[in-house]
Amino acid sequence: MFIELNIETVFNFTSIVLSAYIGIYLIFNKLGNRKANFFLGGYLILTSLSVLGGELEYITDSDLFNLVFTPLLSVYLPITVLFYYSLAITNRYKSEARKYRWLLIPVIVEILFQYIPFSINEDTLFLEASNDILLLFSYPFSLFIYALVLIQLKKHNDNILTLFSSIEDKELNWLKHLIMINVWFMIIWIIDDSLMFIIGENSVSEFISGLSLFATFITIIWIGFAGTKQPQIFDSIIKTSSSKKEQPTTITDQNKFAEIKKRIEEENLFTDTNLSLKELAQILEIRDKELSRLINQCYENNFFHFINSYRVNYFKELMKNPKNKNLSIVGLSMEAGFKSKSTFYTAFKKIEGKTPTSY
Repeated sequence: MFIELNIETVFNFTSIVLSAYIGIYLIFNKLGNRKANFFLGGYLILTSLSVLGGELEYITDSDLFNLVFTPLLSVYLPITVLFYYSLAITNRYKSEARKYRWLLIPVIVEILFQYIPFSINEDTLFLEASNDILLLFSYPFSLFIYALVLIQLKKHNDNILTLFSSIEDKELNWLKHLIMINVWFMIIWIIDDSLMFIIGENSVSEFISGLSLFATFITIIWIGFAGTKQPQIFDSIIKTSSSKKEQPTTITDQNKFAEIKKRIEEENLFTDTNLSLKELAQILEIRDKELSRLINQCYENNFFHFINSYRVNYFKELMKNPKNKNLSIVGLSMEAGFKSKSTFYTAFKKIEGKTPTSY
């Protein structure tokens, strides 16, 4: 049989080709975080295979097709791969991947349920019932995975505040937005399935189907752009002290911290827009873990806030200088070491309690 060419088919096959191309590119890309690229590439390839399987399902209903495509069309595998991507991109894969191996159990169960009819008998009724049960269970499972990814992102955002003074390209907000989009996809699909079950074919379901196709196409483009543009966040594993009061602060610690602040102020080290905990530790000839501990215990806040407090104060000094009257607020903030307007405004308001303009 020939494939009927219509707008739906064109969108589907464009999504398949685009998703597969970006996925292959990420898998074989040797730059940046290779493990994270591998998982994101795998997620995109599995997505393309899922769309392809949906198209081929209308062309052939052979046992051979079902047998070959069963492992690749798992509804559980792509979302699990996306979770492992979140571990890899947030530098937690090595420490946490093992304890989440049980997430592969639903994938294995789904594949076994698909293959049982082929190994015992061609029980179509059993196959359809098992598919319905697995599909129904996939919704809470997906929501659970999405929650785990958001938890990982929360841990990540807390972690980067202890390591970097500028976090614009490190927050992974695009991944958070992707999760929220996928949740909306799930809600739309649940509505669509419910309508189909209650009233059968209807115009609302057709509209939802078309909207879903277009949204899938845009999402794939967005993932490809965000994933390939995402710079490597961690060049090495850095373990820092995260608690503010691990032990009482000693006089020795206070003296060390005073020397650190003196160096930072005298040399204006905070004006380096890309200053990180690791780089500052190298300049000060101190271990990064020790520097983090001193900041957390003596300053009682994270590295991000510590450095940006210097930048805010320096900005106020620059603003009072008549020589800088021709510079804009944003220009002065850049001179003080801020990398972007959004970070500057957020830091200034948190420290001063008002916006730079109000000040």
